[in-house]
Amino acid sequence: MATTLPVPAMPVVPFAPPAIGQEEIDAVIAALRSGWLSTGPRVREFERAFAAYTGAPHAVAVNSCTAALHLALLATGIGPGDEVITTPNGLSGSPHYDVVMPGFKYNMVDLQAAIGLRQLAEIGRRLARREAIWRIYEEGLADLPLVRPAPVAPGDVHARHLYTVLVTPASGWSRDDLIAALAARGITTSVHFRALHLHRYYAERFGFVRGQFPAAERVSDSVISLPLWSAMSEIDALQVVETLGHLLRRD
Repeated sequence: MATTLPVPAMPVVPFAPPAIGQEEIDAVIAALRSGWLSTGPRVREFERAFAAYTGAPHAVAVNSCTAALHLALLATGIGPGDEVITTPNGLSGSPHYDVVMPGFKYNMVDLQAAIGLRQLAEIGRRLARREAIWRIYEEGLADLPLVRPAPVAPGDVHARHLYTVLVTPASGWSRDDLIAALAARGITTSVHFRALHLHRYYAERFGFVRGQFPAAERVSDSVISLPLWSAMSEIDALQVVETLGHLLRRD
């Protein structure tokens, strides 16, 4: 097992703090003052703006991707006897929490839409910043014993939501030990995702056991999400790269 020695205090690089500016704050205050705290006119406005951005004729706002996927299955008539090919790795497994029972509450509220409208208006700038940080990671981590994200297919637009790496046996580190070593040096990371079939609810409800989905389990056991947010500085990204290089090269 890899061991680490105490290191001097360093500036902390958070994992992914929200990029909230004064415009978002003003929009939320306006929503609070409007009297609409549940689904209201801002949600309708956000739906229209999102549909225009994606080129879709319509959009229905919900409160999570899980809700959207569930409703998409209902809308397409998926039911008993149908085959749906998916992966055990998903958002319920973030980062180390357990799922003990399911539940549904899908509506978006106006406070969410107020923030979404402001951020949708500047999505290009935010994506460009994420892409810049992504390039720093790609170049800086290329010679380290990590599996980096797959390249983006030509013509696709990647959201650059999470920069995930897999910790390989060649690194000499376990995933959890490397997370702890990074944290000790001021680098905040997360795990996306713990495989769904390893959660207690799904194991007890469907009888899943470790070993049924070995590829998903390999990713689940070795994945680390590095810091990435739409206001992250190049200095922060370079600190992450330098710290990983120091740990993995045993400098």
